[in-house]
Amino acid sequence: MIPIVYVRFGKPQSHTYLSTKHAFEQNDIVHYIGEKGDLPFTSKLGFHEISKYENDIHKLKQLYIPLSSNSPIFEFYCIARWFVLKNFARKHNIDRLYYCDDDVYNFCNINDISDIYSDYFASFCITSVSDEMNSISACCSFWTLTALEDFCEFVLDEYANNIDKYIKRWHYCFNNNIRGGVSDMTLLYHFCVNRNIGNLNELTTHGCFDSNPLSKGIWLLDEYRMEKPKDLGNREIKAIRFRENKAFAYNYIRDQEIRILAAPEYAKFDALRNKNKDKLKRKILSAFKFSFRNI
Repeated sequence: MIPIVYVRFGKPQSHTYLSTKHAFEQNDIVHYIGEKGDLPFTSKLGFHEISKYENDIHKLKQLYIPLSSNSPIFEFYCIARWFVLKNFARKHNIDRLYYCDDDVYNFCNINDISDIYSDYFASFCITSVSDEMNSISACCSFWTLTALEDFCEFVLDEYANNIDKYIKRWHYCFNNNIRGGVSDMTLLYHFCVNRNIGNLNELTTHGCFDSNPLSKGIWLLDEYRMEKPKDLGNREIKAIRFRENKAFAYNYIRDQEIRILAAPEYAKFDALRNKNKDKLKRKILSAFKFSFRNI
């Protein structure tokens, strides 16, 4: 059985609880590496203190140089999580695992589709236009222990011996007012060169993963039907329809519905919906109390 594993630095957020709870709708083995929050997790979740898996992050700290318009702390921990994941897999003798961010909803049993990617060293979310500026995402990703070990060594070597090309990229972003810069996604892009990497965004007979529900594209740039739900403030997202506990999105190019196996942001969408519902309840209750006082 391939486990689902989360890694989060800092306290869990409302979407974290929603994502981990949702993972159990179709999956049995789910681990969370992080800190305890104000609320308890579901008892089925395998909780692991993140401090137990930070033993070699000091190597990264010694070499890391912030090269992004984003928070240096945020970008550092985005890279450091892969070291934590590697250490976790080593300690628990896990040869292969599925990682997802804590805002992901997994709309499938990961073990039912994992064989599609079993021949790959690792599998990430890659678009048809992926390059150094449109980098690769591991928000949903399959990893072998060997791939995790190699990637962490690759990161350390890049910062120690090949930093010039990343500085060049940062200068380009800075001089052209391009948000972002160098991140773990940039490192993943270079790591994938000449390695046997699977693509979770590419359509299979089972469907595909969606690395960005706020975009019309998954594999290509302009593929899917969008909508603006009122309960999300009319922000534009992919129009997902659910049947028999499965998620589908309409693909214009293929002229058919495609099954979506997992996607980030959806836990945040539900957290926002819950927040808006609570606001509405408070408004109604406040109006009721005001009316009652004036009877």
